[in-house]
Amino acid sequence: MPEHFVKLSPGGGERSSIVGLFAPVFADSAEVIVSFYQEKIHLLELSLQRLNLLENAREIAFLCREIAGTKKALQFIHKKFYKFPGE
Repeated sequence: MPEHFVKLSPGGGERSSIVGLFAPVFADSAEVIVSFYQEKIHLLELSLQRLNLLENAREIAFLCREIAGTKKALQFIHKKFYKFPGE
């Protein structure tokens, strides 16, 4: 495992792997799903801060795609479950 990855997983505290970070989330409420995705974005951004563009270009590209995909999923959750009157 690359040393620049944060060794935390959303909702699980400190762990020795990042498997939970990329596994699909199964939850019964929108609040739990939103919380998971927000934590995932935060952890990916922390990992991104530790990288050097010259040495870690592929990892940076991967993390950026993961962050963008997770933000899209979060937007979908908000649109689906948190509709406001008038929308």
